[in-house]
Amino acid sequence: MIQRDWPERVALDFFVERAASSGHGPAHSRRFLRWLDVAHTASAAVDGAKDKEMEDNSAHHVSVERFFDDADALLASATKGLKTASSIVKRCVTASAQGDLKILMKAVLDLNSASTLIGKPIADICGLSPTGVDAALSGGSYLRELSESLERAGVDGARLTDNALLSYPFRVTSHENLTVSFGKKSSSRIRPSVVAEYLKGARRSTVSSPGQPFLEALEIAYYSQTSGSDGEAVRISKLYESMVLAPQARKLYSESDFVADLNALDRAHLHITRNNRRLSFPKSTGTYSDRAYQFVNPDGEAIVYSSVRFDPVTG
Repeated sequence: MIQRDWPERVALDFFVERAASSGHGPAHSRRFLRWLDVAHTASAAVDGAKDKEMEDNSAHHVSVERFFDDADALLASATKGLKTASSIVKRCVTASAQGDLKILMKAVLDLNSASTLIGKPIADICGLSPTGVDAALSGGSYLRELSESLERAGVDGARLTDNALLSYPFRVTSHENLTVSFGKKSSSRIRPSVVAEYLKGARRSTVSSPGQPFLEALEIAYYSQTSGSDGEAVRISKLYESMVLAPQARKLYSESDFVADLNALDRAHLHITRNNRRLSFPKSTGTYSDRAYQFVNPDGEAIVYSSVRFDPVTG
C-alpha cells in the first residue's frame, strides 16, 4: 500500500504546501483557492484508491459460512412474516364467510401492515449475490475456512496443500462454479459447516480395511499388467483401469476410492497374499508419467502413493 499510493501522497502534500504559501490579498486568495482545489482532487484520488483496495481485499476474504448465516436470518424473517400473514388471511376468510365487515376490514388493515414483514426480507433474499463467494472458492480462502470448520467439528488431521484440503479419506478441492469436489465426486453443497459434517461422517464410515479379497484382486490386476512378472512397479492409474473393467464400475468406484482402499490395506499391514507374495508401495521417482496421489491418514500423516509392487516372500 505504501508504494502504491506514494505518487498520489507526494502530490497531495505538494499541493497543500503550495496552497499554504500562496501569500495574502485577493490575488493570493484566488491562487490559494486554486491550489486548495487541486489538493482536494489529489486527496480524493488517494481516498478512492484506498477504498478500491479495501473492496478488493474484502472480496478475497468473503466468509462463505457468513453468507449462509445471512441467508438463514433473512429466510427466518420471511418465514415469520409469512406465518403472520397466513394467520391474518385466515381471519379475513372467517370474517368474510360470517359476513362480519368490521372484523374483515380490520383484518385487511392488519394484512397490509404485515405485508412489510414479508416484502423486505424477500427483496433482500432476491438481492443475495454470490459475488465474493465464487472468488473464495477459486482462491484459497474457502479451503482455509473449511479447515477451521473441521477443527470446530472435532475433526483432526486435515492438511492444507497449495490447491486442496486433504482430509481422510478425501482430497477436497473447490471451484469457481460454486462446487466442491471430493476426489472425482462433486457437490454444490458448499457451506463449510455442512461439508465438515460430511467429511466427519465419511471418516467414521471408512475406517475399516477392504480386507483380503481386495488384496487378492489387486494381485490379479498387478500380474495382468506385468504379464506375470514380479518386482515391477506398476502405476496406480494402470491398476485402477484393470479394476474397473466392468460396465458402470467407474461410476460406482472412483479412483479416489481405490487409493483410499490402498491406504486402508497399508494401515492394516495387510501385505501378504495367499500366493505368498508381498505388497509394497515404491516411492515416486518424480517423472511426469509417475503420477502421485496425495493422501492423509486420520492422524494427519501425509502419504504419497504412485505405484504398487508385488514380490515373492523369501525366507
